[in-house]
Amino acid sequence: MNQPTRASGSSRFVLPLAISLAAASGLAAQAAPDSGVFVVRLGADTTAVERYVRTAERLHAVAVTRSPRTMVRELTLTFGPDGRVRRYEIAVRDPAAAPGAPPTQTSVMTFEGDSITVVTTERGSTRTRRMAAGRPDVIPRTLTFFSLQETALVRALESGRTTIYMLEDEPVSIALRRMGRDSVALETPDLGRWLARVDARGRIVGMKAGDLGTTVERAGWLDIEAVARQYADRDARGMGLGTLSPRDTVVASVQRAKLTVDYGRPARRGRVIFGGLVPWNRVWRTGANQATHFSTDQPLAVGGATIPAGTYTLYTIPAPEGWTLIINRQTGQAGTEYDEKQDLARLSMQIRTLDDPVERLTIVIEESQEGGVLKLRWDRTEAWVPFIVVRGTPRER
Repeated sequence: MNQPTRASGSSRFVLPLAISLAAASGLAAQAAPDSGVFVVRLGADTTAVERYVRTAERLHAVAVTRSPRTMVRELTLTFGPDGRVRRYEIAVRDPAAAPGAPPTQTSVMTFEGDSITVVTTERGSTRTRRMAAGRPDVIPRTLTFFSLQETALVRALESGRTTIYMLEDEPVSIALRRMGRDSVALETPDLGRWLARVDARGRIVGMKAGDLGTTVERAGWLDIEAVARQYADRDARGMGLGTLSPRDTVVASVQRAKLTVDYGRPARRGRVIFGGLVPWNRVWRTGANQATHFSTDQPLAVGGATIPAGTYTLYTIPAPEGWTLIINRQTGQAGTEYDEKQDLARLSMQIRTLDDPVERLTIVIEESQEGGVLKLRWDRTEAWVPFIVVRGTPRER
């Protein structure tokens, strides 16, 4: 099931001229032997840039993330003499804030034996919790910092292990498989399959998420603070990335029936959508993030099926010759949590090719002479299904 379910050696990352010249005139010389820069993209859009330096005693990294607005995250990971993690700290700050302003958030993990103490401070409020490490050799994980994944990967390849152990809200086991001398596959239980190219030391040259269109590439050393200022300036001029898949609500009135669709709206971003990002003949969340919900206060007749008044989740199965619309009784879940046993109906959808591509997924409900039409448009595809409003008693509110 597609993430209804989450490169190359030469970087395509284009820096502003001033930053490029700074890197060429001396910043590269500052790079430590075990250091690097990662550029993270979603399709054609750069979503984050990370710079790191790693020694036997610690890993220090700074990442600039761009959505929904530019923020700077600084990571310090401390290792003990045995190589195990002893302390993990992340501080988040706004590059547009006044100099010397405190971080907007900090999170500190202290590792002691098989337990971890987590202290999070945000807006003056502090929260402390404890959790199990699962294993003594576990390494924290966050997709903001790919240097963490690289650290775990290098260690696993050096020791010949076929499993990487990382920690987010709970321990995660990632299966590691060699695909060749310089490539590996990482099978994650929550983010699907990642393919990585590695150098002779096991460091990441490039990574790609199978279904999401996310890529990670190693780039040349750079002035990370200058990058943060550049992106913060773009935000101030209204040119930032914003929310990657903003939530939207469609409300329509068709023959006195009130219909609502609530969905996340991913963008094309230069990617191949159907048959690429969204595989053919697999259940798709029909949106992004939280499941796409559909509500009607009147019963509907759709393709020979009767849909009682109520709230449902919409999934689809795109196929080159025609789509299938799934109306599912489960609600309130993430879009990846599809339970086929709760299907109310599966309905055939018609499709056509659009003359002009649609950048962001768009769902509309239109009235027709017979009733109404539910339409989905993205890239160069439009899929639709007609429906009829069945006269009955509106759902109580």
